[in-house]
Amino acid sequence: KKLADQRRKEKMEDKMARQRVKDKIARDREERAQKFGGGAPPSTAAMSQPAPPSPSSPTSHGPPPTKKEYDESRIQVRLLDGSTITAVFKAQEPLAAVRVYVQVNGNTPEGQDFTLLSPYPRHVYTELDMEKPLKELGLVPSAVLVVIKK
Repeated sequence: KKLADQRRKEKMEDKMARQRVKDKIARDREERAQKFGGGAPPSTAAMSQPAPPSPSSPTSHGPPPTKKEYDESRIQVRLLDGSTITAVFKAQEPLAAVRVYVQVNGNTPEGQDFTLLSPYPRHVYTELDMEKPLKELGLVPSAVLVVIKK
């Protein structure tokens, strides 16, 4: 009987410890969702048992962080030979500035015409795009462009 009682107590303690860990994970998920403004919705198990707010995280309360406005863009360009060059441009500079930079600093042969493309989401930049600012093209705060032959 004593052995059976001891096993039952151990099982209950294990069950309670697992439940505490599950509750902590649920609280952490909720805090992370509040902190980063979104994320995965909390599971139904976490919703059925209300968790007390964690006193260790003061950042979980308050407004979500505002989206940062970037004024620079780090552009990495993959050249025809497989090498890469990286440069920082102002967000308001046109894509033509990147093209000129590649012509000057890339090892493309003189007179060879090339096009820039974004691999994901795939977008081939045309002459009309060359006049648009990097920010408008979605290349801020950073992007990878690939040089291809015309």
